[in-house]
Amino acid sequence: IAVQSMGGAFTEINFSFLESLRDSGYVVNNAEIKFNVADHEANINLPTQLSLVEYDNDSDQLLSIESLSGGTLNQEFNNYEFSFTQHIQKILSDNHNTICRLYTYSRTSNADRLVLSSDVEIILTLIKN
Repeated sequence: IAVQSMGGAFTEINFSFLESLRDSGYVVNNAEIKFNVADHEANINLPTQLSLVEYDNDSDQLLSIESLSGGTLNQEFNNYEFSFTQHIQKILSDNHNTICRLYTYSRTSNADRLVLSSDVEIILTLIKN
């Protein structure tokens, strides 16, 4: 997974696999996603923060994700983690858009680049209603 600022690469994440849980009566108690750094050259600083946004395919717009938190580099574990419980709940109960994009936080002002592991960890805690 590659992410680069200054008009470079971004990553698109499609949560359409969650559509099978729509109208199932589940309530999302917690939803997190973790991206681990895969490859890092010592002479290049890792971005201090990443940005996860919703992508609206119909209007070709980037939208903020409500109640999103995280995205800061965890230097101890060499990863980036987001909490986005409300967004996942909207996918399950409101037929909400499933496409998000991952960018460097300052994608137009800093020359950041990063390679992340393809092993993305998604933690969902669901409660049957």
